[in-house]
Amino acid sequence: MDIRNQRSWMYNRLSQSRKTLTDEFINGVNVFIQQAKQLPIFICEGKFRCPYSKHKNLVILEPYDVTVDLYRRGFMPRYWYSTCHGEYEPQFDYQCGPSTSSNVAEAENIRPNLEELVHDATGIYEELPNTEAQNFYDLLHAAQHPIWKGCTTHSELSVAVKMLSIKAEYNVARECFNQFIGLLKETNPTDNLIPTYLYRTKKLVSKLGLTCTKIDCCVNGCMLYFKEDIAETVCRHCNAPRFKPKSRNRRKQKDVSVSVITHPSEAEAWKHFDRTHPTFAAEPRNVRLGLCADGFTPFSQSATPYSCWPVILTPYNLPPELCMTTPYMFLSLIIPGPHNPKLKIDVFLQPLIDDLSLLWEEGVSTYDISTKQNFTLRAALLWTIGDFPAYGMLSGWNTSGKLACPYCLENTKSFTLKYGRKNSWFDCHRMFLPQSHPFRRNKEAFTKNKMVMIPPPPRFSSEEIFESVEFLPTIMESLRLAEFRLPEYGVYHNWTKKSIFWSLPYWRTNLIRHNLDVMHIEKNIFDNIFYTVMDIKEKSKDNIKARMDLKEICRRKALELKDGGAGKFLKPKAPFTLTLEQKRAVCEWVKTLRVLDGYSSNLSRCVDIRSGRLFGLKSHDCHIFMQCLLSTAFSYLPDQILKPLVELSVFFKDLCSSKLNVENLIHMEQQIPFILCQLEKIFPPGFFDSMEHLPIHLPYEAMVGGPVQYRWMYPFERYLNKLKKTAKNKARPEGSICEAYLTYETTQFCSYYFETISQSGESSTSQNVGKSSNISVFSGIGEPLGASTVRYLTDKEMTVITLYILLNCDEVEPYLERFIDGLSISEEGEVQKIVEKEFTAWFKNTIHAEDSSQFSRLSELAWGPNRLVKCYQIFEVNGYKFQTKNLCEGRKTENSGVCVRGNTHTGDDSEYYGVLQEILEVEYPGMRNIVYLFNCEWFDPVPNRGTKVHPIYGITEVKRVRRYAKFDPFIIASQATQVYYANYPSGIRGKQDWLVVMKTKPRGVIEKTSTIPTAHQEEFMSNLKDLPINVDDQIRFNESELQLEEVDLNIEESDDESDCARSVSSDMASATQSQPATQPQPATHPQPVTQPLPTPGANSPQFYSPDLRFPSPNLGQATPFYPYFTPPPYVGAPPTYPFPPYAPPYYPPPPHQPATTGPLTAAGPSTAAAAEQQTDGRMLIAPEGDTFYSSKQPTHKIRDIIRSRFDAPYFSWKKVPKEVREMWFREFEKEFCWLPQHNDKIRKNFEKRGSTRMRDMFTDVRKVGKRPLWIGEEIWAELNAAWGSEEYTRRRDQNRQNRASDVGGLGSALHTGGSVPHTEHRRHLKASLGREPTPVELHSHTHKRQEDQQWIDERARKAHVSEGSSGGSVEYSEYRMWSQAVGGMQHGRVYGLGAQAQAYKGITSSTASSFASSSHESLQAQQIIALQAELEQLWNCCEPVVELVCVRIDRFAGVEMGLLAGKAIFFLSMLQVSGGLCAGNPPEKTIQRNVSSVPANMIRRTLPSQVRRIFRR
Repeated sequence: MDIRNQRSWMYNRLSQSRKTLTDEFINGVNVFIQQAKQLPIFICEGKFRCPYSKHKNLVILEPYDVTVDLYRRGFMPRYWYSTCHGEYEPQFDYQCGPSTSSNVAEAENIRPNLEELVHDATGIYEELPNTEAQNFYDLLHAAQHPIWKGCTTHSELSVAVKMLSIKAEYNVARECFNQFIGLLKETNPTDNLIPTYLYRTKKLVSKLGLTCTKIDCCVNGCMLYFKEDIAETVCRHCNAPRFKPKSRNRRKQKDVSVSVITHPSEAEAWKHFDRTHPTFAAEPRNVRLGLCADGFTPFSQSATPYSCWPVILTPYNLPPELCMTTPYMFLSLIIPGPHNPKLKIDVFLQPLIDDLSLLWEEGVSTYDISTKQNFTLRAALLWTIGDFPAYGMLSGWNTSGKLACPYCLENTKSFTLKYGRKNSWFDCHRMFLPQSHPFRRNKEAFTKNKMVMIPPPPRFSSEEIFESVEFLPTIMESLRLAEFRLPEYGVYHNWTKKSIFWSLPYWRTNLIRHNLDVMHIEKNIFDNIFYTVMDIKEKSKDNIKARMDLKEICRRKALELKDGGAGKFLKPKAPFTLTLEQKRAVCEWVKTLRVLDGYSSNLSRCVDIRSGRLFGLKSHDCHIFMQCLLSTAFSYLPDQILKPLVELSVFFKDLCSSKLNVENLIHMEQQIPFILCQLEKIFPPGFFDSMEHLPIHLPYEAMVGGPVQYRWMYPFERYLNKLKKTAKNKARPEGSICEAYLTYETTQFCSYYFETISQSGESSTSQNVGKSSNISVFSGIGEPLGASTVRYLTDKEMTVITLYILLNCDEVEPYLERFIDGLSISEEGEVQKIVEKEFTAWFKNTIHAEDSSQFSRLSELAWGPNRLVKCYQIFEVNGYKFQTKNLCEGRKTENSGVCVRGNTHTGDDSEYYGVLQEILEVEYPGMRNIVYLFNCEWFDPVPNRGTKVHPIYGITEVKRVRRYAKFDPFIIASQATQVYYANYPSGIRGKQDWLVVMKTKPRGVIEKTSTIPTAHQEEFMSNLKDLPINVDDQIRFNESELQLEEVDLNIEESDDESDCARSVSSDMASATQSQPATQPQPATHPQPVTQPLPTPGANSPQFYSPDLRFPSPNLGQATPFYPYFTPPPYVGAPPTYPFPPYAPPYYPPPPHQPATTGPLTAAGPSTAAAAEQQTDGRMLIAPEGDTFYSSKQPTHKIRDIIRSRFDAPYFSWKKVPKEVREMWFREFEKEFCWLPQHNDKIRKNFEKRGSTRMRDMFTDVRKVGKRPLWIGEEIWAELNAAWGSEEYTRRRDQNRQNRASDVGGLGSALHTGGSVPHTEHRRHLKASLGREPTPVELHSHTHKRQEDQQWIDERARKAHVSEGSSGGSVEYSEYRMWSQAVGGMQHGRVYGLGAQAQAYKGITSSTASSFASSSHESLQAQQIIALQAELEQLWNCCEPVVELVCVRIDRFAGVEMGLLAGKAIFFLSMLQVSGGLCAGNPPEKTIQRNVSSVPANMIRRTLPSQVRRIFRR
């Protein structure tokens, strides 16, 4: 029979009613205890391990304690075999089947998902044990085996994986790792299985299969020693030795070194591949891959050059937000340095190509965990990604020289400049224009006397290209290709080899095999434009040689060099360059520019204002400048020069959009030749290298391959920067990188199985998480950060906010349509006015009329917001981080720009731009009904007056001095998008009053946990209209207006500008924009204050127990309720005294408990356990007289509720409508909770305190005579009118006369208590006296002056004398005697006691009833007096007091608690509540383990210091 069926009783603890234990569980526990008593540890120590669900065999206790713990909480999970109590768990013998041999190691099922991890890693599922399976079972054993006997938290495998995760996350050095893990092994039990050092750790984890294969290569890169050459020791090509000779004195040398396309699956290349290979496409789980190869130096730039080339694979079968992210980049191989492999890169790619061929032809057997099935996984390589030099290395077509373009091939029209000696693509773009385009026949603006009538070059297909390279040798077949060129190279072709990728069977069917990298193309074009316009002599393309070539090619006489005599020449200043003053103004503008956090690097550090130049711009800075800032920075240029630059900027902005429209791409492909031709009319021929030509082919690649963010180098450059940081060993950087990567991949893989291991590189903070709600506006999207302040809304703000939230709530839309349909007018403007004026009140009345309960979700919305709001300065929502304008003052960045579209209900679809002033948290009645609003200052949205949008380029400008006339500053936070504003450089006419709006895209967010640092992109394309074409649009250069600069032709210029095939150093792109990690301050939650509990009443359920700790809950574990049940029969000798009756104790909830349940209702459960279920982290209060205990927080909350919800002229508490007071009480319930039996009393006290607080608040307001912020202006006017009426004046005078009346000739009632209520005075006296003060003591304390202890008036003195002369000496009659002496209770109060009369009356009435019902009154009184005397004598003792008092309490278990006074009352009640009335166990243990459930503030306020120490221990 299965062991789980045999021992099912272990987890069948409670009966169906969940109030008692089952018989089988009680019997099973008794049998378990008896068996455990036979263990050697029990015979020696009298104790054994406790399998209680919290102790988990880690704590050794006595049998009785183990029994109690099991009764309370049951056994730990899955403890079917008592491995810590003499049993052994049978394990599977791989040859003989199940075995229960005692030699099998003791193990527990610590983590079931470890076995799942091993299954997934090895791919073995219930197979017979072969060689590979044996490794699997060894690993499974390591996953099951605890690191030491009795450990339940970690196994041998989990410790190894966790340690490697720490090493990978923090780049821990090997020696540090070995020292740390050695310390762990020393501090754990001696028989632990913790790995001794890093090698053993990696060896254990390597069985998961995540290892690497080392393949030797020739030192010259000629061949690899694998396959048939694996045994060779000498290179067969260059005869270089495979191994280095050993040297004893070897020194270590320091190496220095048509639709919208949102994903590639929607593009034509993917679809064409599916049509060509339908078998591959039939399995959706087959993987499409992209390959990237790029080199970087692992050392500083000043060191000796060293080039290391990682090859990275990334899958595309992922959602858009996961593609190209770090967890899905796989380092497939590393090509070692120190030199660039160049054409020999194919030698190192052979193992990877073999694996790709295997994945295509045969596939690999893979287990699908979602379907629980095996399938054959295949993979295909779609394309490669790299910069332009890497393009030539991977494709075999050299990307330098006149035939550099891999699309035009031999049909290009580039040429070599005579003086510049560089290849130029000037006038190579007119052939891409339509045949009828006027530029084709223009002989003046381009090459002089030349017309272009030839058609554009054909675009070769993959098959045609394969025919060209089919018979070319590969680099493995002829290593001489690395040194010698093929015949006719550079004339008819640029082929250098046959690429190894052609060996893939499907490669010739790919539409795109290698991608042009938009990142490097855009950066190189920007460098040429920026340095030429800024006239940076070292890098400008408009140098002396360019002017000399200009004279040979173009007809631009005004720009030709002039003879200055004496062998000198004069260079006219070109109109496309800036003057020194303009350059300095641009630099000053860049220095003061404030962009968003993480939008770019700190541009101000790249500015040299004195020389008028910028330096050190990174790739992403160039990307931002090219797409967003170029048109503003170069506004000094003439319109005929600036327009083509702006058009090129818009071209790249549209091309880099995350969502591409096919029709727009076709239009862009037609427009880019015209843009380049316009640039050819401006800049000299030397300006145009291959980078300026490649944009011709970028729209086609985007149409075929998809959005550029899946095919550019930005994510790979950042990944290379990450790899660079792992190169710890400078002598062997590749080994360091490989080791760190394997550790990262191992922890990444294991993070799906271990909750304690976070995925490396991901943040654990949650961002922008919405709260579930039935109302859309209460979804709570976003999160405020930082501290908050509070303020009151004005009447105007209240009206606007209420209406705005209603109009933006989806659930209110049907009511709005109903309201509009009921109007008799149809004019849109009039309808809008009526909606703004009347809809809020109509909606409130309609909802309350339709919903009789008044407390539905829509009803809570109809009540309107609270007037009191919280204000924040930082808010994160939808991937944006907003900051208020005040917070951004003095900072380098600006995060206060806001953009929102107009309301849809008015038909307004225009965009509004503004500046964020405040972030408000607006609260509605109900639980967590919160709306976050932005208070913004809006710019004037009127077209051409406050806002301008360029009709062609879409550039938006706002006038800085004009504001939106209408008062409508609020928007819901989730509706906002973020922008920033840039002013124009100084000196530009007509632009100083305008700001340019720069729109941004939110940072990518994955599953609430990590933020993806993506490059800046627009989400949608701009849909530009056709660019205007002017036949005579030739730029005229007026020779007389050009400045002349003297130049010397004999001086050799430092012509270090990049050639057509240059590459950008990896450091310029690897350290691009970095998003600063924002550590959100944790939200502060109020600690729930536990309050003293009332004495159990006679109606409380009673039961008997040998241990009063028995039903106490474990505060560390949250459960729906605490069951109460009849305890099992007492084990051992029965006690000789009866069990005392007691009520089930109430336990306050643990702090920071989320509010998941609704407020308490009058018809709630009567048990204390059910009450605890509904506390929800709220403060626990209790009624005390006509107020609360404690009174401060509830009274302040009532005051805040009145202030926040005072939305009508309520002249007094009685004038407040019943439904409004009910709503206020529900707001009170959100902060406080109480026992169900106190529902009526709490509500009565709420009404009483509310009336008193409102009266006092009105009194203070009238004294000041100034409108407070919590009262609206209209309400204030009505209140003043009422207070000034004759009726109010008459009643006020009458009340004043009554208060000053002479009652009984004793004068008016005075006291010395001040503003402190009698409740607090009574509490202070109780703390100082150690007992409840008598009415006489309270009267004396509040009616005597402190300086001379004299009575404040004659009435107080006579009342004291009258009470002293009254008869009676029994304590319980003190209140009655005092009440009779001062004239009894009047208006609910007794003179001298204030509001505490109700409290004294409640105590004495219960005491009197107990006296009347007792037949042994005199005997019990004598016993109580004797017990009080004994307690007073022993009060200052420590531990013996507790034991002795507990024994004394047993004798008086039947005495009513109300009979005891002072310290004895509180002490006994506290022991009873805490479970300290001991019957069957030593009292000192009872107090030690159960006093933690007593509210800490009760002990702190009431008990003396000696007793506090006992309870704290």
